[in-house]
Amino acid sequence: YTIDIYRGDLRAHRSLLDFALFVAFFPQLVAGPILRASEFLPQITRPRVVDLRRVYEGGYLIFWGLFKKAVIADNLAVVVDRAFAADVSPAGGAVMVAVYAFAIQIYCDFSGYTDIARGCAKMMGFDICLNFNLPYFACNPVEFWRRWHISLSSWLRDYLYIPLGGNRRGPGRTCINLMVTMVLGGLWHGAAWTFVAWGAYQGVLLATYKASASLMKRIVPAVAASSIVSPWVARIVFFQFVSLGWLIFRAESLGQVGDMLGALFLPWSLRGTGVTTLVACTLPLLIVELAQHWKSDLDIVLRWPAPIRGLAYTAGFFGLLLFGDELAKPFIYFQF
Repeated sequence: YTIDIYRGDLRAHRSLLDFALFVAFFPQLVAGPILRASEFLPQITRPRVVDLRRVYEGGYLIFWGLFKKAVIADNLAVVVDRAFAADVSPAGGAVMVAVYAFAIQIYCDFSGYTDIARGCAKMMGFDICLNFNLPYFACNPVEFWRRWHISLSSWLRDYLYIPLGGNRRGPGRTCINLMVTMVLGGLWHGAAWTFVAWGAYQGVLLATYKASASLMKRIVPAVAASSIVSPWVARIVFFQFVSLGWLIFRAESLGQVGDMLGALFLPWSLRGTGVTTLVACTLPLLIVELAQHWKSDLDIVLRWPAPIRGLAYTAGFFGLLLFGDELAKPFIYFQF
């Protein structure tokens, strides 16, 4: 807000009450999304009326967010915590399952909170920005950061990357700017070497992709034209890089990262690793997000025929009752 006023991008708001509401708007106060004053303050003065459609849409977001958190994320947390326990020697199968499980857990945990926040705000007549747009369907790191934690990535872009020079000063400076931005983005999560390493890892992915952009532009169109499967191959391959990043993010120390990576190259099996839980928790998420992706419509569930929608809501409700932990775990991003 202060920087926007200093730059002349926003006029100072004269109402202390409106400004206080912007700063302390409770749905997003604890863990985002990050609200821009230019997006939120005009909504305060906009007339609001009771709109049943908004109540219905908000209710859907809250329900889907609760399902992702309580049913998917919290059940996967058991698998992840067991594998990352400091007093447990890592086994290769458990590491592999835990890495994929944490990728799904952190996404459902954080996007679930965001959905709940957006749903509450929508019911009260406010629109909060979309914070996640099917991030695991990204084919490359640039696309991923346009889909993951959108409010933070756009904040880092506008208030850090672009002021540093962005991509306006040549390829070398662009790579440096990306590295600085992502390392500071990692430190935003906490003062730990694992977060620094995670930020540096993301910076390397972005810088490498940017540096090879001209080559990629020559190769990728030819591959895409020759096979309809190629985008999905790119998504699957890039998801492995994303998952490796989450291993660094979740680990207690850099030493644990090395131990767990080393365990992947030792003999291992999937018995007792929680792979069944991983598959069972991922399946409903995959069904919904594949439908959203194929129709390019994040609200497609709201447009399903009433009988199908009713069955989906009923299944989700019983899923919450049967598989939701009555001692709900805190949201992961509450610690940041």
